Amino acid sequence: MHNLIAYCKLSTEFNFKLFQILEMDNTPEISRKARKTRNTIAKDMFKTAKNMLAKDVRVKDIAEVLELSLTCTYRFVAKIGDGKEEDEIFAAKKGRKKREYCNAKTSISGMLLRDSSLNQKDIGNNLKDMNMGRSQSGVSRMLKCMNYTRKRLVTIPEARNAPRNIDMRQEYSRMIGFVSDENLVYIDETGINLHMV
Repeated sequence: MHNLIAYCKLSTEFNFKLFQILEMDNTPEISRKARKTRNTIAKDMFKTAKNMLAKDVRVKDIAEVLELSLTCTYRFVAKIGDGKEEDEIFAAKKGRKKREYCNAKTSISGMLLRDSSLNQKDIGNNLKDMNMGRSQSGVSRMLKCMNYTRKRLVTIPEARNAPRNIDMRQEYSRMIGFVSDENLVYIDETGINLHMV
C-alpha cells in the first residue's frame, strides 16, 4: 500500500516537472505554408491579360499581376492566343444533355437484345458509330445504372457431357462407395494449379 502511494506521488511530481519543462520549452513551431486562396477569373482580368500580351509581357509576370497560379495563367493565355473572345472564354460550361444520356441507354439495351456477346469496348465503338461516343468506363457506369450484369460467355466442351463420360463418373462414384471411410484420404488442393500438370 505504501509503495503504491509513493509511486503515485512520484509519478505526479514527475508529470508536473515534465509539464513545466515542456511549457518552458520555447522551440519555434514548424511553419506551414498557408494554403493558396482560389481566385476566379473576372472579365476585367481578360482585358488586362490581353493588353499585357500585346506588350509582350512574360506569362509569369501576368500571373503575378493577376494573382493567379502559373498553370491557370498559361491556360488563360492559351485561350487568348487561340483567338477566343471574352464571351467564349466566360461562357457557362455545358455538361452532357440528359436526352443524349437516355438515347445512349436505349441504344445500349437494344444492342444487348440483338447481340448479348458484345463487350464494353464493342458497345462503346457502336455508340461512336451512332455519334453518341462513350468511353469504356462510361459504358460500364451506364450498364451498372441499368442493372445489367456482364458475364463472359464460355463454351462448354461437348466431351464433358458425353454419355461415355457420364457413365464413367457414375462408375467411379460406385467404386468409391465400396471403400471404407478409414481408407479414404482427402487432399486439399487449394495451393495447386491444375495447369502446371
